Amino acid sequence: MKRTSPAVKALKSVAITLALPVIMYVIMELLVFATQGKHLFNSVLDIRNLIRGAGISAAVAFALSMNLTSGRMDLSLGAQRVAGTIVGGLLAQSLGLTGIWYLVFAIVFGILFGALVDVAFVTLRVPPMVLGIGMACILECVGFATSGGIGLRIVGVPGTEILSDATFTIVVIAVMVVIMLFLMTYTRFSYNFRAVRGSQQIARNSGINVFVNVAICYTVAGALVCVSGILDSAFSGSMNASMGLTSNGSVMSNMFAMMIGCTFLARYINQAVGVLSAAVALRIFAMGLTAFNVSDAVSSCINMALFIAFLVWQANSNVLRQRRYDQERIAQAQEMKKTRAIA
Repeated sequence: MKRTSPAVKALKSVAITLALPVIMYVIMELLVFATQGKHLFNSVLDIRNLIRGAGISAAVAFALSMNLTSGRMDLSLGAQRVAGTIVGGLLAQSLGLTGIWYLVFAIVFGILFGALVDVAFVTLRVPPMVLGIGMACILECVGFATSGGIGLRIVGVPGTEILSDATFTIVVIAVMVVIMLFLMTYTRFSYNFRAVRGSQQIARNSGINVFVNVAICYTVAGALVCVSGILDSAFSGSMNASMGLTSNGSVMSNMFAMMIGCTFLARYINQAVGVLSAAVALRIFAMGLTAFNVSDAVSSCINMALFIAFLVWQANSNVLRQRRYDQERIAQAQEMKKTRAIA
């Protein structure tokens, strides 16, 4: 059997990675130019907004994929994001540290809060969705109480300009993708992760410590959402303290990118690269809607409608494939029956 050379495989992976964002850009560029008489990207600022938006979305999508792909719906991620960003940022401010330390402390507290959720899950054995709601309420209170209800304010704070710099954002995103690529491909954890995702009982019987795998998933997810929290705070200037599970909206809005990257693009390329590609494509789509002067509410409705359509297609793609296969088998059987009758 003819083997595909590594160079051809690499080129194929690059082509698949770029295909979705490029196709999305071409479609939105043509629509915007035909209807609005302008280009999708009109300045360097638009490129920077694309980088920031895609990076924030990719970080949240990575965090979602750590647990959701294994059947654990963690509804506390939004609260971890808010609490870790606020507590870490306020600690950096109180110590008089500069911008990059905001990111470091946010990641540290994200790991701690993620580990806290994991300890509660392993100890109490409460269903992940129910546990996530309870922990979200607790962590939202932590962020609210720590900041006195104000949240984290970065605008005008000396030394934090680097957090909103496009080059710094690119470096953070690149490091994040490389770490996720290595973690999900070249480590023992990646093997155990796929085994647990297939069947926890079989993985346990084969000697895999499922709870250690779960612990890594929760802590890595906590760190990732806090990376997105700092980048988002630098972009908007603040991170508001929230209550009543409202913190989860920023996480749920990025589930579409996670699903495309993990359930569709992951068939052809690495999951980490697929998530980033999907995040860039959806960010381009969102910028196109903004160019049409579509409100945030209508934009969210369009995205959710497309998300549902994607899920319906995913759920029924095997049914359609099986139906075509059955029809081909029936046609072959009928042809064979006619041949035998003639003979």
